[in-house]
Amino acid sequence: MYFTLLAIIAVIPFVLGIVILFHNRTPLFNVAVAFLILLAVWQFDISLLYGTDLFSKEFVLRWFSLLRFGIIFNLPIVCLFMYLLLTRYSKTGFFAKTIPLAGLRLLLIASVMLSMAVFVVSNTRYGIKNMTVYDDGYPFPLHYYPQFGDWQWAFLLNIGLTLLIAFVLIFLSFFLAVKEYRFFSVNLSIAIFTVIGIGMLSGYKILPLFVSGISSVMLTLLIFIGLIQNLNRGLKDQKNLLHKIMNLNPNYIYVKNEDHQFILVNEAMAGLYGSEADEILYHTDLELNPRSVQAVRIEMEEKKVMLGIKPKYEKLEKIVDYRGDTKWIEVLKIPVVLEGKQLILCVGTDITQRIRDEEYILKTEKMSVVGELAAGVAHEIRNPLTSLKGFVQFLGEDGTLSNHNILRIMSEEIDRINEVVDELLLIAKPQGKSFKEIYAAEILDDVLLMLKETANAFHIQFDANIDPGVSFSGNKNHLKQVFLNLVKNSIEAMEFGGTIRIWCVNTSDGFAEFILEDEGEGIEQDRIDKLGEPFFTTKERGTGLGLTVCYKIIKEEHRGTIQFQSQVGKGTKVTIRLPLDPLGKENV
Repeated sequence: MYFTLLAIIAVIPFVLGIVILFHNRTPLFNVAVAFLILLAVWQFDISLLYGTDLFSKEFVLRWFSLLRFGIIFNLPIVCLFMYLLLTRYSKTGFFAKTIPLAGLRLLLIASVMLSMAVFVVSNTRYGIKNMTVYDDGYPFPLHYYPQFGDWQWAFLLNIGLTLLIAFVLIFLSFFLAVKEYRFFSVNLSIAIFTVIGIGMLSGYKILPLFVSGISSVMLTLLIFIGLIQNLNRGLKDQKNLLHKIMNLNPNYIYVKNEDHQFILVNEAMAGLYGSEADEILYHTDLELNPRSVQAVRIEMEEKKVMLGIKPKYEKLEKIVDYRGDTKWIEVLKIPVVLEGKQLILCVGTDITQRIRDEEYILKTEKMSVVGELAAGVAHEIRNPLTSLKGFVQFLGEDGTLSNHNILRIMSEEIDRINEVVDELLLIAKPQGKSFKEIYAAEILDDVLLMLKETANAFHIQFDANIDPGVSFSGNKNHLKQVFLNLVKNSIEAMEFGGTIRIWCVNTSDGFAEFILEDEGEGIEQDRIDKLGEPFFTTKERGTGLGLTVCYKIIKEEHRGTIQFQSQVGKGTKVTIRLPLDPLGKENV
């Protein structure tokens, strides 16, 4: 009975060693596999001693001596373990620097040679010379007991060195760099030291022999627990790494279940809702945006994907985030089946900037074409226009003609055409950087003086708050044209009169900031983005070139910014920011 029980116990570490071998083949775990297999051989070797009713003394003596390598060759295993810890897994490399690498290799070779010598001796009369039967009663049942030879000291030396190195390994294990390896190594070192120690106490009748079998099972389970925790930590670390990679990805990534609830969300996607990823898990789009038509549309599209109506969904979508900003997203939605559950994976790429860049390139190309066209048209028109203007003036001086009113209108229309030609030429020709120090008050005072009579005719007042100390480098005439266009547009937009307010200050970040605010009819939001494009205008008889010239002077020539804000029926606000030294800013 004892032999059968202990033989079954010996199978446990062997099976665990095979399991580890198939799940993890790193050098550290290979050491554990070798130890468990040797432990299984040793435990089976001990079980033979309890086969008094099954085996003869000669049979037990022969096989006990052969299978004794299970305990003897633990010395090379612990030396290999030490070698790996000091050369591959040490946290700081301190021990590897203290102990020469050649010394570690020499120790490993010596341990192999010593173990082989001890094994050879153990299979002679100098190691184990005979078997006797002992029946000392409980807790020492009937069993064979070896009679040791004169060289038994070699075996004891082998075991003593194994225990010493195993004890040192317990301490060295704390210097492993990887946490899961550190935990497993401590467990393995303790297991080796404890199993061999208890085995020696059992071999010399201090403890019953079967105690070593029970300790082997317990410590095998300890190693198994270490393996499971190692695997769990590895899976947890992989999960954390995947989450970190997913969160670092600028694309919008999420997974939804059959109920359209978010079950996996990266931080970029959570940013569209203005919340953390954990806060939107197990919620639907409709729950996060109860009144959103966008949420209804998304859910309907995802239903089609899950039902297989659209096996793969690819589309460019216009999305509005929680701040109200519009984004263009390239969306890819794919159905996924995981453990019988229908899921949907979505990856969205924000191409808003790319679309803006493309629009800017198109606008730039359009400006280039308009510039070339403008130069040709302006020169072709200007020559005959000059002639027509001269003839009209000549006819106007003739006192015999009665249609002076018609000639006056013709002269005014020719002047208007001439203004358009001047604007075309300003668009076409490159602007030189002939800047000088100018004061904002000088420009605005001249503009308001020129438009004062026109403003009075429309019952419009100016409320100017201009810091007299605001000065910057720029082209005075060109900037005067900008403010003339803007103030004139405001006057024309205020059909029923009102007040035009103008501010001008120096900002702390090195800009001169101008703000013009009127009380006119305002501009629709979808038309603001098109302001500045050639031939786009909100006026019935406008050409759209006035604002195009303004944009060119402010943005390209003076390296500034111009921004329009407007509400229909309430008015328009224009903010212009000019760097104090545009040439210096450009050269930085």
